[in-house]
Amino acid sequence: MHREFAEMEFAGLREAIEKVELVDAHAHNIVALDSSFPFINGFSEAAGDALASAPHSLSFKRNLREIAELYGCENSLKAVEEHRRLLGLESITSTCFNASRISAVLIDDGLKLDKKHDIAWHESFAPFVGRILRIEWLAEEILDEELSDDSTWTLDKFTETFVGNLMSVANHIVGFKSIAAYRSGLGINAHVSKEEAEEGLANVLCAGKPVRITNKSFIDYIFTKSLEIAARFDLPMQIHTG
Repeated sequence: MHREFAEMEFAGLREAIEKVELVDAHAHNIVALDSSFPFINGFSEAAGDALASAPHSLSFKRNLREIAELYGCENSLKAVEEHRRLLGLESITSTCFNASRISAVLIDDGLKLDKKHDIAWHESFAPFVGRILRIEWLAEEILDEELSDDSTWTLDKFTETFVGNLMSVANHIVGFKSIAAYRSGLGINAHVSKEEAEEGLANVLCAGKPVRITNKSFIDYIFTKSLEIAARFDLPMQIHTG
């Protein structure tokens, strides 16, 4: 009797969960089927020899089984990829979005992916699509550019350009995002000095291009400057922690 009651409760819970619409607040652009980004990397961020071991993991096997069931195809990576190729990206995307009941998707387009679709492309598949701006990506894009007068970047020049870029897009995005947590940690110095930030910028530039910002003081500086703009435009700041 107790077991039957529990099963009834879980049945009600399952039904309620399946009716709930989802907000995917941590998404990246969908890529074309012929992108150099391997489909298997949708299951694992492993690379090299480690990626070859991914299909043996429990998470991979479960996810592959569920995708194969959704597609109605054989439960194998080869069969799933062939099914995607035959039906086309738009059809497959529609199937996945409808099944997951996603009502809103917030896209961080700061991930460099081959043949990724722009934000507007995704609007056919969800009622609401918004852009999340990754602040470190923006800073790296700025510092990768050459200055017109062949001078080098100073903190003042960078700040003017960075803040200007943030303000120019603030009314067209739904929030900022920082990867400070796994670049330098959550112990952000909200009072980082100009001198510390200048030293951090010099350290970043000395590492060469393409720029990859890992200096803690400079990350803290970028973060605090972005928070000022976020507060001015009433925008949230996502902190990616895993």
